[in-house]
Amino acid sequence: EAGGLDEPLVRRLLRPGNPPSVLVDALLAVSQLARLSQRHYPAIARAAVCDSTTRLLSHEDPGVRARSCNLLGNMCRHSGYFYEHIARHGILDALIARCEDSDKTTRKFACFAIGNAGFHSDALYPELRVAVPPLVRLLGDEEDKTRANAAAALGNLVRNSAALCGDLVRAGALERLVDLAAGPQAAAEAARAEGANGDKAGDGQSPLKIALFSLGNLCTHRECRERLLAQGFEQKIAAMAGSPDPSVAKYVARIQNKIRG
Repeated sequence: EAGGLDEPLVRRLLRPGNPPSVLVDALLAVSQLARLSQRHYPAIARAAVCDSTTRLLSHEDPGVRARSCNLLGNMCRHSGYFYEHIARHGILDALIARCEDSDKTTRKFACFAIGNAGFHSDALYPELRVAVPPLVRLLGDEEDKTRANAAAALGNLVRNSAALCGDLVRAGALERLVDLAAGPQAAAEAARAEGANGDKAGDGQSPLKIALFSLGNLCTHRECRERLLAQGFEQKIAAMAGSPDPSVAKYVARIQNKIRG
């Protein structure tokens, strides 16, 4: 099925002047292949999808911009295969700019793609440094999924090394993540979960839970850990240890182990 990804065909389908409906369908088709398995990555690379997608990130149609971000996220989903391609084509500046997009779906998928660009290694951390401030701002986005994706992306930016810890500290990422995990907004989320008979309690992708997981990543690094502890983070987390939600309890225990260890 990946045999259809010959370069001339993909270039024609992803030509910016095509109708938005054609572009969206083409982006969705390639994105689905990327999402299914990394065995499709070489065919996608040969079709020069990085080059096409870079131009479409600034398309006037929000659906095209959103699906371009989603495609990039899926191209980084299984491995760092495309990291070198992404760096070579200068895609990250255009992708990071989509964090400020007026379209909420585009913002959501931009966070998803940035998070995956930092997940498998720290190879792109130098280019991703400028993503920290917009990601921090998106922790206050109107959409739950965007807040969760932004929190996950920030956690991934310290997953593989401490290179960006100082940037996260200076941008106020630690305080915003703590607020997302243990502030009034988190309390409201927990109350909604109880009111939904536990339906949301099993959602491991909620902003609260993703923020807790990312805080666990931050606690791996001394600079971040000391900053958090100086702000009374240990006491806030201890208050959550008895949560009836098993995922919350697990993530809190992970944080406490890193603080003690």
